Amino acid sequence: IRLGSGYDERPVNFCGCRYEGGMAIHANGFATFARDPQWKRVVATVGVDEAHRVWGQSSIGFRIVAERAAGETVLGTSPKISFGGCECWHFDCEIPSDTKNIRFEVDGMGDGVDSDHGHWAECGFL
Repeated sequence: IRLGSGYDERPVNFCGCRYEGGMAIHANGFATFARDPQWKRVVATVGVDEAHRVWGQSSIGFRIVAERAAGETVLGTSPKISFGGCECWHFDCEIPSDTKNIRFEVDGMGDGVDSDHGHWAECGFL
């Protein structure tokens, strides 16, 4: 997990856009943040690190999960993200009021994790 840049410390870059800041998580991995009660929504744009396009191996899924007293609630799930398929996805999810933590997950989709560098750009809480 790397906060503030891409996985290799360069700016986050996917779908033809370069993003300052962000978060990189390699599949299969996750990052969890304690929720501030003022947060009502979580937003993010996600994709695969453009530097890995040459290998054509990347295939990942992204998920945002609310950890609540009564259990977990999936707030949003991307389709399979891969080069030549769906290359980026946008999340805009409501956060349930009893949420304690928000978890950002990157999944290798069951076909290995080579080049599965998931980037979260414009990621934040409103």
